[in-house]
Amino acid sequence: MIAVAENARQKWTQSPFIFCADNDHAIRVNKGIVSATKAAELTGGTVIFPAFTDAEKAQGLTDFNDLDASRGRAAFQHVINAQLEHIGVSTPTVTPRKSARHW
Repeated sequence: MIAVAENARQKWTQSPFIFCADNDHAIRVNKGIVSATKAAELTGGTVIFPAFTDAEKAQGLTDFNDLDASRGRAAFQHVINAQLEHIGVSTPTVTPRKSARHW
């Protein structure tokens, strides 16, 4: 993540960076958050990461994809939007798509 962040900063010098870290809560050093934090420090970016319940941690969930699969898309979008708004990023209003195509 750090090397990619450095290369991205060179290419997009004025862009804000938000790193969506894995929450590697089961290991002594939470490498997902540590790596994302270092990348954010190098680029002037910000880190967000999923917070899990004890039951979700027991299932081994670690990232935003896991959060989406565990809680559903609406809850996932709520968590992401809340974290983005907390760091000052405005978020779009999301209208759920219909599951079936209408021809």
